[in-house]
Amino acid sequence: ALVSSLLLLYFCLDSWRPGSLFQVIGIGGLSYGQITTSIYLKVAVSDFLTLFSARASDDWFWTTEPAPILLYAGMFALASSTILSCVWPESKPDHIYTMGLEMRGFSLMPVFIWLYCVAFWFLQDAAKVYVYKMVAEYQLFEDINLTEMQFINNA
Repeated sequence: ALVSSLLLLYFCLDSWRPGSLFQVIGIGGLSYGQITTSIYLKVAVSDFLTLFSARASDDWFWTTEPAPILLYAGMFALASSTILSCVWPESKPDHIYTMGLEMRGFSLMPVFIWLYCVAFWFLQDAAKVYVYKMVAEYQLFEDINLTEMQFINNA
C-alpha cells in the first residue's frame, strides 16, 4: 500500500512533464490541490479494499463473501469518498490547499485512481496469500498454531 501511494504521488507530481504517464493517457497536469485530493481518494479506496482482503485471512479475497452490512457500508463510504473527491470546492481545510478532481472540467483521474487501486489490491492480496503459505510451509512461527490464528482472524 505504501509503495502504491508513493508511486501515485510521483505520477501526480510528474503530471506536467511532456511524456509523463498522465500526459500520455490524457489526464494532463494536476494542480497541487488536485494532487492532495488524488492521494485522499487513493487512500480511501485502497484502505476499504484492504479491509475486504483482510477478511479472507490466508485465502484470496473473493473466497469469503462479506456480510451485507459491511458490503453496503463499504459501498456507501467508497461512493461518498469518490463524489467528495470529484466535487470538493477549492479550499484550505487544515491550511492544506485542496481542490476537487472535476473542478476544472471533466477528468479521468477518479477512474484512473480506482483502476490503479484495484490493480494494486490484487497484488497486495497475492502477497498476503504468498506470505501465509510461506509462514505455514517453513513453520516460521512454531509456537503459534496456524489453526488458532485463522480462528482469531475469522472472529
